[in-house]
Amino acid sequence: DDPQNADTKALAKLATPAVKPGLSILGFAALMTSDWNCIMEPSRRKVHQDMTRPLSCYWICSHEVSAGIMGIRAALNRGCRCIRMVCETSSGWPQLAGTKDRLEDALRIIKNDGFSRSVYPVVVIVQNVDDAALAQLVEMLGSSALKLQSSGVLPSPDAAREKILVASQSSTGGPFRCVAYSKGSLSRARKIVDILAFSECEFQDCRRDHRGGEIVRALSFGLAMVHPVARPNFNPCLSWAFGAQLVPMYWPEGPTVGDPSCLMQMGMFLDNGGDQSGFVLKPPHLVSGDCDPDWLGDPVV
Repeated sequence: DDPQNADTKALAKLATPAVKPGLSILGFAALMTSDWNCIMEPSRRKVHQDMTRPLSCYWICSHEVSAGIMGIRAALNRGCRCIRMVCETSSGWPQLAGTKDRLEDALRIIKNDGFSRSVYPVVVIVQNVDDAALAQLVEMLGSSALKLQSSGVLPSPDAAREKILVASQSSTGGPFRCVAYSKGSLSRARKIVDILAFSECEFQDCRRDHRGGEIVRALSFGLAMVHPVARPNFNPCLSWAFGAQLVPMYWPEGPTVGDPSCLMQMGMFLDNGGDQSGFVLKPPHLVSGDCDPDWLGDPVV
């Protein structure tokens, strides 16, 4: 029952018999990222920020599905509050691309297991699903589905506890959808409930075509997502620096020590409760969009 003795036993498990004395690279990485050596002040590892602001005021821990339902479970256990799924249709019903897992089953996992770590809402973004199938899936979620009105405002994390927001990245209908970036779309009026969606390549184009302050102002209105197109992951810091709330990352099925982007995401969301939250409040200039038009946005990484 001695906590100190329990910590000693847990630390000993990190040691590798083949390395005498000492830790393997994986063991050392696990130690450095464990609770024993957490860089975050203990008070900041609890939910301490204002959770009553609209969703667009936060960076949101996001996951790009690549390992089917098992990967979704792991992401939810890390506190991810946005899950992006690319689908394909087989036998008339959407499946997660590259797997035999049905989208319906993935949504059930999110509904049943999505709030065991964090009570705050989960944004689900699906691609290649038609309006009719998507409507059926939203209905399947029952009272867990948060249905937004097209003229409405985004809820706060606190107001949308244990709710699931489903957005389509393929259809043009529905109250909650993704609007693909094009050169003219940054300044074009869009609904507050639309998600401005960039691939990592499109975001590079956007930075070339627009001044930094323009991008910050556009991304402060509603939600914006910058998603990967393939492995390896891109550096998420630049997207966060411009104010993009949703920056999904591929996560490996095994240890993350070899993927610096995953480690950046882990560090980013240690604040404000870590896996108990999945939301970090953005600084005032990224919330208001009040930024020098010529700001470059390049963070020190």
